Amino acid sequence: MDEKNTKASSYTTKKKSKTTRLRAHPRVIENFLVVWLDPNLDDLIDDDWRDNVDELRSIVNTVNTFNDVDQCIDFLSDIKDEKVFMIISGALGQQVISYIHDIQQLHSIYVFCGSKQKHEKWVKDWPKIKGVFTQIQQLCDSLKPAAQKCEQNSMPISFVTASEASDQILDQLDQSFMYTQILKEIILEIKYNEQSIKDLVPYLELKLASIKNQQIIALTERMREETRGSTGWHRLGMLLIKLGKFDKAEHVYNALFDLNMADNEKALLHHQLGLIKRNQGDYEEALASHEKALEIYEKFLPTDHPDLATSYNNIGQVYNNMGEYEKALSFYEKSLEIYRQTLAPDHSSLAISYNNIGLVHTQMGDYSKALASHQKALEIELSSLPENHPHLAVSYNNIGLVYKNMGEYEKALESYENALEIERKTLPSNHPSLAISFNNIGLLHDNMGDYSKALGFYEKTLEIYQKTLPTLHQDLAISYNNIGSVYQNLGEYSKALIFYEKTLEIEEKTLSSNHPHLAISHSNIGILYNNMGEYSKALASQEKALEIRQKSLPPGHRILATSYNNLGSVYDAMGQYTEAISYYEKTLEIERATLPPNHPDLATTFNNLGLVYDNKKEYETALSFHKQALEIYEKALSPNHPNLANCYNSIASTYQKTQDNTNALLFYRKALEIRLKTLPTNHLDLATSFTNLWQLYQTMNDNVQAFSVYQQSLANQEKTVSSDCLDAARTYKAIEQVFEHQDQSLRTSSFVKPVIKNVRIPQVPKQFRIKNFRMKLTLKGKKK
Repeated sequence: MDEKNTKASSYTTKKKSKTTRLRAHPRVIENFLVVWLDPNLDDLIDDDWRDNVDELRSIVNTVNTFNDVDQCIDFLSDIKDEKVFMIISGALGQQVISYIHDIQQLHSIYVFCGSKQKHEKWVKDWPKIKGVFTQIQQLCDSLKPAAQKCEQNSMPISFVTASEASDQILDQLDQSFMYTQILKEIILEIKYNEQSIKDLVPYLELKLASIKNQQIIALTERMREETRGSTGWHRLGMLLIKLGKFDKAEHVYNALFDLNMADNEKALLHHQLGLIKRNQGDYEEALASHEKALEIYEKFLPTDHPDLATSYNNIGQVYNNMGEYEKALSFYEKSLEIYRQTLAPDHSSLAISYNNIGLVHTQMGDYSKALASHQKALEIELSSLPENHPHLAVSYNNIGLVYKNMGEYEKALESYENALEIERKTLPSNHPSLAISFNNIGLLHDNMGDYSKALGFYEKTLEIYQKTLPTLHQDLAISYNNIGSVYQNLGEYSKALIFYEKTLEIEEKTLSSNHPHLAISHSNIGILYNNMGEYSKALASQEKALEIRQKSLPPGHRILATSYNNLGSVYDAMGQYTEAISYYEKTLEIERATLPPNHPDLATTFNNLGLVYDNKKEYETALSFHKQALEIYEKALSPNHPNLANCYNSIASTYQKTQDNTNALLFYRKALEIRLKTLPTNHLDLATSFTNLWQLYQTMNDNVQAFSVYQQSLANQEKTVSSDCLDAARTYKAIEQVFEHQDQSLRTSSFVKPVIKNVRIPQVPKQFRIKNFRMKLTLKGKKK
C-alpha cells in the first residue's frame, strides 16, 4: 500500500535564555519544484493558466515546463536535492509512466487531460499518481496543499547532547522535537561502518540542522535518497519498525491520531498499527487494526480498488501468523481477485499475491498447490522484470522452501542458489536479503544433516546482522537460534545452550511476555535438555512454552499441538508412557481438526505414538501407527524424503522385535537406500542404518552378510572421515566384534581374508557401544 501524506507542522529552532522553544515560520517551499510536461503546452497558455502558475510559484520555488519528453526525463534524472511534483498530459502520461515513475526525486504525479473517464483505470497501477484533472484550477487546488504538507513533514532535525536536554528543557519541547531525539537514539545505536551505511534502506527523510558526525550525515543522505512515497512522520514510524522499536513506533502512530486528518489517512495509521502489533505477536490487536482500516476503505473506495486488495492481503497475513490458514487463504484470494480485475496480467502485485497464496499452501502441507502458485509468480516476474530483479530472488527462495519441505533437496538448493546469485549481483554485500538467503541455505543443509555447511551459512547470516542491526533486533535472535540448533544436532549441547540463551535474552528484553517466539525458544531449550537427559529441566521448559501459548491462543490452535507433542516426547524419554500417549493424542486431536488428512505433521504424530507403543512392547499397536504414518508420507513427500527413511526404520525395528526378520530386513534396506541417496556419508543416521542391518544379520546368524554390511559402511565413511572420528570408531568396533564371534573358517574365507588384510582396527574407547538408534520425530520450532 502506498504511504499517504499526513498533517504535521514545520518548525525552526530559536534559543531564548536557557530554554529552547520551537515555533512555526511560514515561508516559500525551497526544496520542491513543479515540472509540467505536455507536447501541446502552447495551446494551454492563456491568462487563467498564467494566473494559476503564478500562484504555484508563490508556494514552490520553480515551475518548469516541457513539451519534449527526452528533455524532461533528462531534467528529472539530474535533480539531486529537490522533490518534484509533476503535471503530465493523459495520453503522454500513459506512454511514459513506466520510465519516470521510479525516479527517486519524483514525489507526485498529476494527470491533466480532456477526458477523466478515459484515464481513471490505468492510473490505479501507479501509486505516485494522485489524480486525474480536466480543469487547471482543480489541479492547482489539489497540488498546492500537497506540496505544503510534504514540506511540513520534512522537518529539520538538530542533535543536542544529554547535558543540554535537562528535564526542565525537555518539558518545554514540543512532540516533533522529542521524536527527533528518539531518532538520534536509534541512529546512534546502529552498528555501522562505511559499507553498512550504504546497505541500509531506511524509511525517514531528514534535513540536518547541524551535525559534525560524517557517518550520520552519510546515513541521513542515504535516507533521503531511498525514501519515497510517504510523509516524514510515517517515515519515522517506519524506521522505528524497521529497527524493531515497535513500542516507539506505536507511540508515533498513536500521536498522529490526534491530528485532524482525512479518513484515508486514518486507515493508513490503522494499517501501520496492525503491522506493529503483528510484529509484537499480538495478532488479535493486529487483526482489529487491519479490520478498522478495511472498514474505512470500504466506505469510500470502489469494490475493485487496489487499496482494498492491500487490506485483504494484510488481514490474510495475520490469519497466516495465527495458523488459521483457511481464513488466510480466503483473504489472499480476495486480494488476488481484485488484482486480476484491475491490473495487467504481468503486474508485479499479482506475483506477490500468488507468492502469498503459495506460502499458505506450504504451511498446510499442500506442496503441489504451493509449487504451482510460486511458479506462477515466477512466470509473471520473468516476463515483466529485468533478469536480476530482487523480486525474482524472493520467488526462487519460496520455491526452494517448497522443495525443501518435499525432501527434494537438490531442487531446493538449486532454487536457493538462483536467489543468492541474483542478490549478489544486485545488492550490497551486507544487505539483509542476502542474510535471508544464507539462512535458507543453512536450513537446507541442516535438514540434510550436513551440519558443518549449515553452520557456515548461519554464521554468514549472523555476520551481516551484527554489522547492520541493533544488538537487540529480532533477526539476530533468529540467527542465534538457528546456530544453536546446529550445535544441538552436532551433539555440542553446551554451545547450543549458549546460543539458545542469547536468543531468549533478546526476546525477553524486546517482546511481550506472551509472544510466540518466546514459546519457541523455551521449547527448543526443552528439546535440548531432553537430548541431554535432563528431563526435569526439559519438562519445565516445555511447560513454560505451553503456558505462553495457552495464554495467547484459542484452545484448539494448531501451535498448541506442537507443545503437546514435545511434552509427549519428554514423558516418553522418561519412561512415563501413559502421560506420553495422552499428550500425543492431544496433538493428534488438534491436527485432525486443523490440517488436511495427508499433512506430514499428522504422520509425525502417528510415528511418535508408534514409538511409545513400541517402548511398551505393544508391537501390533505400534505397527498400526507406523503404517498410518507411512501411508501419509508416501502420499505427501518425495520418494527419497528423510522422514520416509525414518518411518521405514521404525517399522523395521518393530518387525525385528516381533522376530519377523523378513519384513525387518525389507524396511531396513528401504531406509538405507534413501539415506545413501540423500545424506552425507558421515551422517549418524547412515551409521544407524548400517548398525541396524548388521544387528539383524547377526540375529539371523548370517555372518557373511553382517560383515558385508560393515564393509560397505567402512567404505562409505572412509570417503570423507578419518579413522579417529566417532562414526568410524563405531564401524571399526563393529567389525572387530564380527571377527570376535566368527570361527576360523569364516575369518580365512576367500570372501573375508582380502578385507582383513587391508583393515587396520584401531583401539576403540569402551564407551563406544553399538545400539539401535532411532529417530524421534519431534516438531521442533526452528525459526526462519
